[in-house]
Amino acid sequence: MAGPDDSMALEETVSHFLSGEAEAAKRKPAARQGPAPDSVQQPPLTEDQVDAALAKEEARRAAIRETLLEQARKDYPAQLGNVQTGYSADLEGLRRDVNAYLRSEGNRFHSHVAIIDPAKLDTGMAIGLSASSAVTSILSAQGVHPDKATVDDAASKATAGFATKFGAMTYTQDPTAFTNAKGPIEACVIVPSSDHAILEDVNIKGLSAQDRVKFLDRHESWHCIDDQYTLRHIDEKELAKVNLNDLKSVAANPTACEAIAIKYQKEAFADAGAVGSMIREGYGLALLDNISDWRKNRPGDLIHNTTPVLDGMKQEIRDMGGVEKFRQLSEAQAKEFYYKVVDKYGITGKSFQVALQYETANPLQRLGHQIDATVDNDVRKGLELRDYTNRKPDLVANPTLSSAEYDQLQKYDAQAQLEQRAFQIGRKVTPATMVQAYTQLQEDLRAQMKAHPESQIYAEQMTKLQRDFTTNVKTMDYVEANSRFGVKIENVEPSLAAFSDKHPAKPRQPATKP
Repeated sequence: MAGPDDSMALEETVSHFLSGEAEAAKRKPAARQGPAPDSVQQPPLTEDQVDAALAKEEARRAAIRETLLEQARKDYPAQLGNVQTGYSADLEGLRRDVNAYLRSEGNRFHSHVAIIDPAKLDTGMAIGLSASSAVTSILSAQGVHPDKATVDDAASKATAGFATKFGAMTYTQDPTAFTNAKGPIEACVIVPSSDHAILEDVNIKGLSAQDRVKFLDRHESWHCIDDQYTLRHIDEKELAKVNLNDLKSVAANPTACEAIAIKYQKEAFADAGAVGSMIREGYGLALLDNISDWRKNRPGDLIHNTTPVLDGMKQEIRDMGGVEKFRQLSEAQAKEFYYKVVDKYGITGKSFQVALQYETANPLQRLGHQIDATVDNDVRKGLELRDYTNRKPDLVANPTLSSAEYDQLQKYDAQAQLEQRAFQIGRKVTPATMVQAYTQLQEDLRAQMKAHPESQIYAEQMTKLQRDFTTNVKTMDYVEANSRFGVKIENVEPSLAAFSDKHPAKPRQPATKP
C-alpha cells in the first residue's frame, strides 16, 4: 500500500518527466502546422483595458508601500534605540554628562535633559510621521512628556528650512534649549545642531565643522544648567504694556530693560559655559577669540552680543594663573566662575536702558551720559553696547565647493546608494532596511568629513543623503526597487503576506492504517 509521501513523490516524478519532454521538444525542429482547430484568437486589449490594468497595478503597489510604511510606523518607538550614528553616540554622551551634572548640583529648575537626535527624527520623517509625532516618540523614549506647545515648538526648531549647495530645499536643526520657564523642576529639552547641515550664520572662523557643532550643542546644554538668570520674577502684565518696536517705549520701562538684559545674561552664560567646558577638555584659549570674533561680527543680534563677556573671561583666566589653573577648578567652581564673569562684564537692565536713551538723546544729554560713564560701569557698558550695535560687520565668506567638488556632488546618487546598501543589509529593500542603510551611509560620510575637515563635499553629500532619504522612503515603488535586485518583495516580506502569490504547501494528511 502506498505510504503518505508516495503521492507527492509521484507528482514530482511526473512533473520532472513532463519538463524533460518540454526540453526535448525545444531541441526538435517545430513541424509546420496550422492553428489548432479548437484554439481561439484573443482580441488585443483596448486602450481602456490597458489603462485599467495599469491603474490596478499602481494601486496594488501603493497598497504594498503603505503596508510597509504602516509596519515601520508601528515599529518606530521600539526601534529608536537601533537608529544610531556616531553623532547619536556623541549626543548620548552629552546627555549623560549633563544629567550627571544636574544630579550632582541639585539644579533649581531642571531635573534632567532630553535631546532630539537628528538621525532619529530623520527616520520618523522618512516613514511619514509628522515632526511633532516623531519628537513625541523620541522624548518619550527618554522619559520626557512635554505639553503639546513645547513639542510643536521643538518640532519646528528641529525642521528649520535649509537651502543646500546643490540647489534643493530640505530641513536642518536650529539649535535651541527649551528651558523650564515656570513651574516645578522638570526636564530641559535640547534641539541640537545638525552635524552636516550647519546653519550658514554659524560661520566661526578658525573652527572645523565638528568644533562648531560641539560649541553649539554645549551652548544649549549650558542653558539647561543655568539656574540663576531667570525671568520668573518679571511681571508679564508690565511687559505687555511695552511696544518693543518703539525705542522710547522700551527705554522708559525698567521692567522691559531688565527682561532684555536677563535674556542677554542667559546667552552670555551659555557661551561662557560652552567655551569654558571645551577649554577644560583640552582646547586652547584661542577658542575664546574665535567665538568672540564671531559674536562681534553680528551687531544685529543684540541678545547674543557676548564679546565683552568672552574677552573679560579670557582676562580672568590669565589673572587666575592661566589655562591649567582654570582646568583645575571643580565643576561647581567653574559654574560660579562663569556667573562671576557675566555679572562683571555683561550688560544690565540699566546698561540697556542707557544704550536706548542715548539713541534718542540730544547733544547735551549725550554729554551727560559720557560723563557718567567715567564713574558708572553700567553706563559705560551701555555706551559700548550702543557703539557695538552701530558698527558694520566684517564680511566673512562662507565655505564654498570647488568646481570639482560641485561636479562630484551632482554625480552622487544618494537614492541608489541607499537602495544598494539596504539590499546588502537585508537582501530586500524595505523602509526598515532603508533606515539601516541611512545610518550606515551617514556614518561612512561622517568618517570622511572628520578625516578631511578642510573639504565641504562630505557634509554636502550627507545633506543630499538626508534629503533623499526623508523624501523618497515614503514615496518610492518597493516592487520596482526590489525587482532591480531580482527579488519579489511580496514573497519575502512577512508583512506583505496578503499580496504574496506563493501558494501555501498542502498540509500532509496523517498516515492511515492499512
